[in-house]
Amino acid sequence: MAALTKDRAVPAHGGDWGQGPNSYADLPVAASTAIYKGGFVGLSATGYLERYVSSATGTALTGKRYVGIAQEAIASQTADGDKKCRVQIAGYFRHALSGVAVGDVGKPVFASDDNTLSIVSAGNSLVGRIVEYNATDATALILMPDLGENGAFFVRTAQITHTASHTVRLIHPTENHNGVLILWAGELITVASGAAASVITLRDTVGTTTGITFTSTSDAIGDIVPGAANTMAIGAASGSALVQIPADLGLDAFVTTAGTSGAGTIIVLGVAL
Repeated sequence: MAALTKDRAVPAHGGDWGQGPNSYADLPVAASTAIYKGGFVGLSATGYLERYVSSATGTALTGKRYVGIAQEAIASQTADGDKKCRVQIAGYFRHALSGVAVGDVGKPVFASDDNTLSIVSAGNSLVGRIVEYNATDATALILMPDLGENGAFFVRTAQITHTASHTVRLIHPTENHNGVLILWAGELITVASGAAASVITLRDTVGTTTGITFTSTSDAIGDIVPGAANTMAIGAASGSALVQIPADLGLDAFVTTAGTSGAGTIIVLGVAL
């Protein structure tokens, strides 16, 4: 599917027994932004609503934080916040999902643009989980969780390839209004790097390094490569320091040195302050 160019019918929640009420919020829209009814929407780095765009992969990540489904169309406005848009932020909705099958019930679902869902996580934002499969029209009933996370422990993962300047986003700035404390970080290697070492650095979204670095050479596939001593808050050596991401900044994983080959999954355990 391609990104929207006009309004569409709002994805229905199904209305069957057990599919409880949905939750909505009126969110301020970014300047010079047209919102399409029925499209997936996200927040910009400054917290204003825009059409959802995946951060995908690359050297500079500018994607949006997914927040829900627009319930109305909003014409382009002059200034940030001139209009608000009603958005479904939690609950059930039904949507086309390419390749979905009965065995996918329970799997997580990700948005890749404002009109497309995928079971592929790389570069895309988590939307919810499949709770029902409809073979007739290849759609899935999806349950969206709410947006709350502050004060809670969380785990974030992102797939990364060991190619020069490859970057993936782990935390969006709008998810971190009070600061995030990184308790542990590591990489689960899925494709070994070979003889030449790959180096991956965790940095905030203004490019400041956290001091968390992974170096991978010929480690066996499936190994977890921890970062430097100061990243190991759990089971750390005496005197190890925790790493904090300042408020209103996000967290990226960045390939500072590319190895011969290689790929892995970055795993971060943290707490929202």
